[in-house]
Amino acid sequence: MASPNQQEREIRTSETESTDLSLPLIRSSLYLIDHRTGLNESAPAPSLTGTSGVSIEEVTCVADDMAPQEIVPSLNELDSMGPHNKRIASESVQKREDSEQKREDSENIGFYPICKVWVLEIVFIILGIVLFLAIVVAFIQLNDKSLPNWPLAITLNTLVAFLAISSKAALTVPVSVAISQAQWNWFQQERPLYDFHTFDQASRGPWGSLVFLKRIHFKHFASIGAFLMVASLFTSPITQLAISYPIRSIAVQGIANVGIVPSIFYPDSIHLSVMQALILSTALDTNQFRTSIEPEGASCSTGNCTFDTYASLGVYLETTNISSQLRIEQLPDDEPTGIRLFDSLTKFPVILPGAGKVWKASVPGGPVLISQTGFASILGMLNGSESIGFPNSGDLMRTRLLSMVLIFAKPIMLYNPFENGTQPTFQTMLNSTSGFQFEALEFFFHLCVHTYNTTVRMGKEITRIKQSAFETLNKDPGAFLDLTCDSLVNDLRMDCPTNKLRHNKTMYLKAPFINSEGPNRSTDNKTFGIDYTSMETIGVDMAHSLQGYSSMVNNPQLNDIRTSVIGQNFPYHLHTDVLFPQGYLLNTSERNDRILNIFANVATVLSSKMRAPNTDFTSENVLNFTGQAWKDESYVRINWGWISFLAAENALAAGFVVLTMIYQSRRQRNHQRESTLVYEDVKDSSLATLVALGGQCRQRMGGGLRPLNELERAAKDLRVRLDAQEVVPSESS
Repeated sequence: MASPNQQEREIRTSETESTDLSLPLIRSSLYLIDHRTGLNESAPAPSLTGTSGVSIEEVTCVADDMAPQEIVPSLNELDSMGPHNKRIASESVQKREDSEQKREDSENIGFYPICKVWVLEIVFIILGIVLFLAIVVAFIQLNDKSLPNWPLAITLNTLVAFLAISSKAALTVPVSVAISQAQWNWFQQERPLYDFHTFDQASRGPWGSLVFLKRIHFKHFASIGAFLMVASLFTSPITQLAISYPIRSIAVQGIANVGIVPSIFYPDSIHLSVMQALILSTALDTNQFRTSIEPEGASCSTGNCTFDTYASLGVYLETTNISSQLRIEQLPDDEPTGIRLFDSLTKFPVILPGAGKVWKASVPGGPVLISQTGFASILGMLNGSESIGFPNSGDLMRTRLLSMVLIFAKPIMLYNPFENGTQPTFQTMLNSTSGFQFEALEFFFHLCVHTYNTTVRMGKEITRIKQSAFETLNKDPGAFLDLTCDSLVNDLRMDCPTNKLRHNKTMYLKAPFINSEGPNRSTDNKTFGIDYTSMETIGVDMAHSLQGYSSMVNNPQLNDIRTSVIGQNFPYHLHTDVLFPQGYLLNTSERNDRILNIFANVATVLSSKMRAPNTDFTSENVLNFTGQAWKDESYVRINWGWISFLAAENALAAGFVVLTMIYQSRRQRNHQRESTLVYEDVKDSSLATLVALGGQCRQRMGGGLRPLNELERAAKDLRVRLDAQEVVPSESS
């Protein structure tokens, strides 16, 4: 646009060329044009007199572009001018109108209010944040709560996945638009033309954004948007990590009872109950007595129950090694016809000549073991108040049920003859030993008050004996139970005379202090007692079931080896599974553990049988001790650290879009001082890129379509910049 001074000079030049023309008298008022508002206001102007002495320059009002007003002749005045002056004045008016239109265009075109231009993107940002807040609200409402039961089998993970993906989709829209808008700022400096393609791909998805970050790195704030596009891949799975479903137990109504026995007074069926318990002590074993049987007796309808500490009458086992009391001697091998070990037992195997030395092992007042092969054992009882390893007075002796002595010949093995899984000959057995060692143990069964802790978890009862007390309230000397029985091995019979004079006697034990709550308070600190008849029946049945003899017998004439057992199930299992098991003859510690376990099972099963509900063991009262039934349930636990990823994504997306808007707003205010105009409403429009690419760029690119690799190579070599509204090659290209 020509300046006013230039217009004045043009008018003056025209005047000198046509000096014969005169300007008619102009009496009409002039129009004042406000450049700021674009409105015409009429105002009086001074009259011009004379018809020929006034030149055109005297009626042409000149003002520079920054003046608030300038004076232009009205149309009536132009009509009264001469043809030449009229043409010049009309051109001047037209030039000024064009200048004003250009100024108006440069101020208004493409620069709408910033929020109006970005309103759609702002809506999507708000939508993404609202969806994120919906996830947070759902987490707050369901944290540490039971699993929700929603219709259509919708789960919390389904809801969170839907909200997280929707939030990601809502944020992707404004982020991709902001990336496209940012490319125009990038090309204000010289850049490869290929960067247009890089920006376009970054706005399309994660893969293009990865390429963008590799090429642009973080040299431009648009890298924030590219990073968000890549991070959006992990939005849903990372958000899902915030949800976990641990299991907890909740209290429910159900059966949770365990029996306790404060007293035992002779019932009619106690004999049958004791015999059942002694059979179960070996029948319940499943691993050759490598572990002992656990106490049991709880009833739990839900499979998960807890109980407070409770106390009940039971049987306890004490054991000690009395090998130092053994008396060992060698007997002479008899004549070939053989002699019997026990004259009273006609069918018992004889000592055979040539089968090895005969040994005799015994303890004072206890059983006697005679063995020729060394693989032999005997289990017998000590009568009356006798005990070898325990004191003969005090509370322990007063509560005594039965004292058993085990003597066995322990072969010293050079190797295990059973290791190949075959049955060895007797000669092989002898060749595998270098001698025998005798050992004796005393097992002391006595009555006590057990204090238990019981829980049932997933249907499995776990009962632990917390304490065993045997302090008696009766302080009579010696044992309360005076039991004397025949030897099953030596006497071939098992007779235990009863002491009817003591059948009316009762022994009481001191109760441990327990402080229960609720309905169990009535069972606390009761007096525990048992009558003589019940103790006598238990002791006699134990003696019948436990006593016995076992040995591996060899007949050299028949080359035969076999195991002979006198007694019931207990002596048999003691020989085959505990003392001389195939495959474990060399493991002394293993054998010792098994010995303790098989005897401990007797005490454990007897105690459990006593307090089992609905048992016939007691005459009057197996009391129910009430526990709490529980039910396992899954519940929602929120790990808030994982949700921070989605929160950061929302914050970065909003910040990136706002940053783009602020940058464009500043460009709007400063565009008059720069040669480059970038319009906010261009954003991701492909039309803008097509129009902005100047003809020189097209010419440098070769014009027309070519194979993609050639286009990419040419675009990377060609450096361009944004000049005004056109992308032009740089001078260095």
